Amino acid sequence: MQEIETKILEVNVEEIKEKLKILGVKEIQNIKFAIDWYGPKGLTHDGDDPWYLRIRTTSGGKNELS
Repeated sequence: MQEIETKILEVNVEEIKEKLKILGVKEIQNIKFAIDWYGPKGLTHDGDDPWYLRIRTTSGGKNELS
């Protein structure tokens, strides 16, 4: 499976939920994530680093490694 991730800042969550409700969209899942990031020693986290290890844990206890 390929994953594409992006960040969208300054989002009004309640406004988006209301618009989705008007469109008739049904919420199918509502979970929280805890994400732990790992990288090589000396990592500067300036955006140019080649890789990270991410362990994501859902509120249901499922773990994902990417």
